[in-house]
Amino acid sequence: MVAVRAGIFIPGGILRDGVPAAPTNRVRWNIAGITRRDHDHEHEQIDEPVIDATPVARDICGELKIATLNITDGRNSRLNGALRCMKQMEVDIGVFTETKFSNDKFTKAASGYTVVGTLTDGNKGGVAIIYRDGEDDWVLESIKSFGPNVIRGTIVTGQKRYHIIGAYIPPSEEDGRTLDCIAQARDSVNNHRWPTILLGDLNCDLARPEGNSIVGAGRRMETAALMSTLGLKSISDNFVQRGGRRYKRWTWRQRRQGVLHGAVCDVIASDDPNSFLNCQIREPRFDTDHMVLVAKVRLSSKRHHRRYARSRSTYPIPKLKPEDMTPAERLLAELTEAADKGSKTNGRDNSWISDRTWKLMDRKADARKMGSTTLKRALTRVMRRSICKDRTARAEAAANEACIFLERSEIRNAFGAIKGWYKDVGPRPPQTIT
Repeated sequence: MVAVRAGIFIPGGILRDGVPAAPTNRVRWNIAGITRRDHDHEHEQIDEPVIDATPVARDICGELKIATLNITDGRNSRLNGALRCMKQMEVDIGVFTETKFSNDKFTKAASGYTVVGTLTDGNKGGVAIIYRDGEDDWVLESIKSFGPNVIRGTIVTGQKRYHIIGAYIPPSEEDGRTLDCIAQARDSVNNHRWPTILLGDLNCDLARPEGNSIVGAGRRMETAALMSTLGLKSISDNFVQRGGRRYKRWTWRQRRQGVLHGAVCDVIASDDPNSFLNCQIREPRFDTDHMVLVAKVRLSSKRHHRRYARSRSTYPIPKLKPEDMTPAERLLAELTEAADKGSKTNGRDNSWISDRTWKLMDRKADARKMGSTTLKRALTRVMRRSICKDRTARAEAAANEACIFLERSEIRNAFGAIKGWYKDVGPRPPQTIT
């Protein structure tokens, strides 16, 4: 007889023709049923299990692709181009540095991403977190900014959590304000046992913080000391990079008078390197002199994350029965059912930038990579004229839409069509229109 416990049989204990089978691997198998075989009428009947060779389906854990890129400036449609680059690289969550947003009128959603950024004086600095919506095995929660150059969020995947911090340290900063914001973002988390992931441009090589110049040496040493105190180590050093060039770990490159200059500025660091599957330094299809760092992080299974999502979406207070409702609650329920929910619109893939302008942006990025300054300047002038035409077409479309609403006496909808063109708007339309 073969011992079976909990309806699961582990290979290695079955008798085949009287010979024990050698254990193969640790795969679980299902027992389809029990059959009876008669050896002889004079012998006792022996029961043997019949094994179904179909393995039990296990939960498959997914991967999360994160990235960081210095876009040098997020204004004048450059943010849309950077989001398009991230979509081409299939990035799930990213951190943009040096965005330079001076007000809240920047692109909030495009190319399937949601953008949450910090505000600066418009001259330097700024970070932004971008993330996809509607994923089945992870969600980004609790996004909070700490000053103009630090932002933090929490990646939730089933029972796992990752604290993600985006940071940018300007090379001219000497008072350590950004380092204090990074420490505050790390110390104010709910649970310090969850891994922390730091993405951004620190303008410091954590492996050689002393560098080759005395300018900014104190800032670089303080940055490396803080990373060591927090237990954060560079992830790209744990993986083999593409190519055999000596500058393959540079994240900033610039050619000056035929000489290629470079440095290690951008970083993906964490206190749990075992959670990473890969980390690569790649060249983005975007007009910037920085490289993009892309890493893959382990996730929980979709089944575990669905369980978490159900627990968050279930209202803790049970719904009242009609006989237990008060007259006011009954009226509220009737109004809720009769209210028009409206249809959700998803215009994030419909960018106001034309295809011709996108092609000019790609050609400009290629010209920068080839080092052709003359071609880059010519394309910049043509691209600016094309963007002005796109803005004019966008304004005309908004004006036509507002006129249609006004003809129908739908003042609120007309105000909603044009309020995006103002820096300061309130939640209500104006009382009178002149």
